Amino acid sequence: MTRKIVRDIEPKKSLRPEATEVAADIAAPVAPQTRGKMSPYVLDLSQKTVVNLAPTKPLDTSIFVAQKSRPSSLFMQLGGIAILGLLIVFLLNTARSYTEGQKLFAKVAQSAKNGYSQLVQGGEQAQKKNINATRSMFDEAYAQFQSAQEQIWFLKNEPSLAKYTAILESGRRLAESGKEMISIMDRIKTTPDVFANTLSTPNTLSSTTETGKNALTELQEIYPKMLTVHNNITTSLQSFYAIESEVPVHYRAAFSHGTQVLQKANDLLTNILHIFPGLTAMMGEKQSHRTIILLQNSDEVRPTGGFIGSFLNLEMQNGTIKELKLEDIYSLDDSFKQIIAPPPDVQKITDRWFMRDANYSPDFRVSGERTIWFYEQESGKTADTILAVNHQFLGKILAIIGPVDVGLLQPLTTDNYREVITYMVETKKSGYEDPKKILKDLLPVIQQRLFQPAHMEQFQQLLLEEIVEKNLIGYSRHASAQKMFATLGMDGTLQAEQRDEDYLAVIASSFSGNKSDAAIKQEIIHDTVIETNGEIYNQLTIKRTHQWSSASEQRWKKILRPFNFVDFPEHYLQILGKGENKVAMRAYIPSGSQLVSADNLAIDAIKTMRDADLERSYFSFDMITKPGETNTIKIRYKLPFSMSNVFANTYTLNVQKQLGAPTTSLIKHLQLGNFMSLTSAYPEGFMTEPDGTLTIGKSLNHDQRLSVLMTRHSLKK
Repeated sequence: MTRKIVRDIEPKKSLRPEATEVAADIAAPVAPQTRGKMSPYVLDLSQKTVVNLAPTKPLDTSIFVAQKSRPSSLFMQLGGIAILGLLIVFLLNTARSYTEGQKLFAKVAQSAKNGYSQLVQGGEQAQKKNINATRSMFDEAYAQFQSAQEQIWFLKNEPSLAKYTAILESGRRLAESGKEMISIMDRIKTTPDVFANTLSTPNTLSSTTETGKNALTELQEIYPKMLTVHNNITTSLQSFYAIESEVPVHYRAAFSHGTQVLQKANDLLTNILHIFPGLTAMMGEKQSHRTIILLQNSDEVRPTGGFIGSFLNLEMQNGTIKELKLEDIYSLDDSFKQIIAPPPDVQKITDRWFMRDANYSPDFRVSGERTIWFYEQESGKTADTILAVNHQFLGKILAIIGPVDVGLLQPLTTDNYREVITYMVETKKSGYEDPKKILKDLLPVIQQRLFQPAHMEQFQQLLLEEIVEKNLIGYSRHASAQKMFATLGMDGTLQAEQRDEDYLAVIASSFSGNKSDAAIKQEIIHDTVIETNGEIYNQLTIKRTHQWSSASEQRWKKILRPFNFVDFPEHYLQILGKGENKVAMRAYIPSGSQLVSADNLAIDAIKTMRDADLERSYFSFDMITKPGETNTIKIRYKLPFSMSNVFANTYTLNVQKQLGAPTTSLIKHLQLGNFMSLTSAYPEGFMTEPDGTLTIGKSLNHDQRLSVLMTRHSLKK
């Protein structure tokens, strides 16, 4: 059944303010709809500039780690350049007058074409993960190119033909690179086992194989091999580009496609190579490297995910684990005597700032640096890198390794871990001196069982999913590690402002002191109206529903009863999620936006703030939601730019998900008025309502970019 969309902004109703405007900012999200007529799609507006009006598919802008079967994809791209074999006839025809005649030309051309054909087949076999067949194809391709080169050896020193004969050398080089990649793949097959051995050994200082190898030595040996492949492809590309302008017209499309595919393979390898130095640095290649892994609890939401209750202290040196232990954040904070005034949102919780509240900024570069500073001040030790995960990550690990026995009446599973651990920590079942003992008991068991060859593929896939959904983020003072995080898309940065583009990031930070965010369902609706004079007005609607009920309480009791946890005083229930949900909200918007009005929230309760760390503007306000109720607020504001182009305009909205936060549903409405016509939209999925409004709905489990190209026309009479 199609759900009716209720909007407060009528299609023809102006949002122009009638009162004094206050400086402010904007942003907005989406959620699924199926009603209405599908709009035409002729442009890819995922990029910042519109190049032409020719039909095209959206470009693949996803980070490479989010794509599957990456080694096979690389082989497919290497094989794809075989389309350049079409050039061989042309190239050798140019050189024919220097050869011993047509017979030699035909023989050389056939060898060259066979070589590229073998590259194609090698790429296809690699895509099917048929390694032995792939190796054979690349061997044959290498032999064919070698034969072709030997037959025209006397042309190598002919200056006018150097760039043409280089194509044969490029083919041989690419075949050689294909063989090298096969060798690397064989090596990579065993690498996860070495990593597993490094990470699973409780006796950390002996985490090496019988041959003395560990994860670091494996990376050190693979890296130069991949670098060689990268250099070979780069050189081949230079050869192809050198003859680009001389390719016959009827071969140019094939040539262009071949070089594009080869360039993709090279770009992919460039990204992969950015990862190696960061990994080796974190493994203590040149000096000891300390990584602090924050265990955030998103049931008590904070700007980068959740409250920092505990953290893992990991120190590595020469590829072995020098130290790995779980620490209670309060044990460290309680020893810190320096008094530091907290930032505004943290002031709602405490008048002193500690490491547990260091994740105050939605940009992890800022929060990560502040966390390292607090750790060093409070512990007296140095730290290099900060990683952050949420407690849901533990549940996903338990789904991989199965139930875990930690000395309770029942094992911990993916279905009960959250309730059991939360109850034990909050009720101090392990004693007031060590309330998080259960987490310390869990760590060695997970360390031994997770890092086994049988689980490594699932674990790697989990890491990629968590990165894509912005639930695993990192910051490092080490340049190569930070570059690795950026390459993987896990650096947790807030986008810089883009000229004449709309923006939204809704950030919640709990100050209720309970775990009620687990019961919150959040929906964001973003309406945009374009006035006749080109001015743009937005309405941001945030709807938060507190879903705690008597059924929620009974569910907790049912899960905990087998553990003989039957004591449920009212104050425990308040902490577990029954209490009021109180959050400080930040809505990051384009700087210079002007606040117009608000519903269900006093206009003076909304403050327009400037984030000095990020040089971004945001609206600041509080939302309090009681159990069983829904709190909805609406904020209207005017954007600092307008649709000034006489003929065509592009409206673009960038929406960023809050790091580590549960998924929010997002609905976007764009009202063009009767003086604008839709030309194209990105992504596919916009619906046209009967009144002409464009609507799209999405699950905000990662950042979104929405863009619409409109053509202005005369007002309809």
